[in-house]
Amino acid sequence: RNTEQQESLEDDAIDAHRAYLQALLVWERTTHEASCPICGSKNMSVEAHKSAIVAAEAHKEACRVRFRDLVDQLGYVPRRGDLALPDERYSPACGSRA
Repeated sequence: RNTEQQESLEDDAIDAHRAYLQALLVWERTTHEASCPICGSKNMSVEAHKSAIVAAEAHKEACRVRFRDLVDQLGYVPRRGDLALPDERYSPACGSRA
């Protein structure tokens, strides 16, 4: 593999890691909102909440698998200093961890 291909694969892996972290946060927030009396939507049925959680979890898992597969291709986890969790990890309504 040439350097350009290697860098492209690293960029893809880093993007996949960001996507996985974002999907993880969405899943956590969705799960939290389904059970939190402060944050939860009163307009959603229990079934709608369950469906949203299942969809968020499936997306999170797909992102995790994509990241893992890219890391397997690389043979290592690329490191860059600009990866951080967004502030969205806290629910604005109740201030608890999502």
